[in-house]
Amino acid sequence: MARIEEKIDKILAYQKHMRRIAIFRGVLSFLFFFVFVIAPIIGGVYLVKYFNEKIGVEKVRSQYQDYLQTFESITKNVNELPKLPKK
Repeated sequence: MARIEEKIDKILAYQKHMRRIAIFRGVLSFLFFFVFVIAPIIGGVYLVKYFNEKIGVEKVRSQYQDYLQTFESITKNVNELPKLPKK
């Protein structure tokens, strides 16, 4: 009888150990999920909110339009330059 009880005790200890490992893996999986999925989504929402409040879409749009006009005027001036003669 003692031998059977020892085997049962070993089986129960093994099951406790496996349960602890399963809990650890669950917690670790949740942390990885939170760090690599949930946190970037929250950060993206925060950055969009910050961008709209502090910088504003209109300001960026006006700067982009200014750069575009400058680029167009430079392109126009370059195209109006006389062509170099071929040698």
